[in-house]
Amino acid sequence: MKIEVDALMQLLSDHGEGSVIEYAAIESAIGVAKDSNRGRGIIASWKRRAMRERSILLVAIPGNGYEVADSNGKLTFGASEVKSANRKITRAGVVAETADPAKLDDEGRRLRNHLRTLPVRLRLAELMAPKALSVE
Repeated sequence: MKIEVDALMQLLSDHGEGSVIEYAAIESAIGVAKDSNRGRGIIASWKRRAMRERSILLVAIPGNGYEVADSNGKLTFGASEVKSANRKITRAGVVAETADPAKLDDEGRRLRNHLRTLPVRLRLAELMAPKALSVE
């Protein structure tokens, strides 16, 4: 798999921010279909390596390929991930609330309390954070 990922990293060198690497070029570089188990594994490794080694975020463009995200694209992706994480934290709190505290030991009750109050504490921290000053 390293050879295929190296080939994709070389392909990535030919593309700048905002450009799209088409699926056909990816499949040609790795020699397998992108939808095969091996192809998906190679592409996932490539995306991780691109981020880790070159700070390049590759965003899927369905039916086309992967776009090399610019700085705005990275921020959009980051904001989307935070929004998704907030929903998951809220859901975890709702589920924890349904646990019967009478059936839990002390550690379980502490964990239940922690999980069900976490969304509120995060929101409070957000509200208490220093506000940005406008500079004119």
